[in-house]
Amino acid sequence: RVTVKSGGSLAVAGTVSGTGSVSVEKNIADNAGLSAIGSPVTNQTIEMLSTDIAFGYDEASNTFQSKTGMMQPGEGVFTGFSSLGSTVTFTGILNTGTIDIALSHVGNDDNGISDGFNLVANPYATAMSRSDFISANSTHIDGNIWLWSDGGQNAGGNRAGDYIVVNDMGATTVSDADAVAGTRGIYDEVNDAINSIQGFFVLANSGADGQDLTFNPTMQITTGNADANFFKGATDGINREIVKLSLSGTADISS
Repeated sequence: RVTVKSGGSLAVAGTVSGTGSVSVEKNIADNAGLSAIGSPVTNQTIEMLSTDIAFGYDEASNTFQSKTGMMQPGEGVFTGFSSLGSTVTFTGILNTGTIDIALSHVGNDDNGISDGFNLVANPYATAMSRSDFISANSTHIDGNIWLWSDGGQNAGGNRAGDYIVVNDMGATTVSDADAVAGTRGIYDEVNDAINSIQGFFVLANSGADGQDLTFNPTMQITTGNADANFFKGATDGINREIVKLSLSGTADISS
């Protein structure tokens, strides 16, 4: 059996034949931390991972819901361990070829505005190019991905942390008001890689409900798959300076 250790890569350009299986390991958040992940193999269930926390996101109801059973290729799931020790192992036949997952855009947020956020994941055992992924799906999603960076503790009844929003212009955090001191991971805007097993949100465009989000083998890359690039907690990612601009005035502003 082939084992791909956390931080390693195994890219498959063609198809897989035979009855042998591959094990793919990934270090995720522990001590009640949360990581967004997805399976790089077929026929993987949540129960096989033995995590203490597992829930998915339902766009139609705009809610996180407990997740059990099969992990579909390309589907994102939030998982975690209550105690120390944080390696998950996926064992089975590697996902290969083109993988499609249906998008949803029917839910509403608290203000009645259509939501459209879908929790997905890199389905391959190697990193994939974010820019190639966004470009291939540009008719159905906007140009961003949202990566969860766990804050390492709870803030009242909520989990502290932040989403890192990444696009071709760079990266920034959504909010800093989570009552947790310290620095969470900041995506390296030079690094185009979405780590293997990494889960993330995409925003479906209006009218994209039921359309396919596509992952294809040409998106696979063999660099940037180190554990440091996998978003799961306070020390992950590469810390970089970010400049935030605030524009104001009496005249219209256009680009």
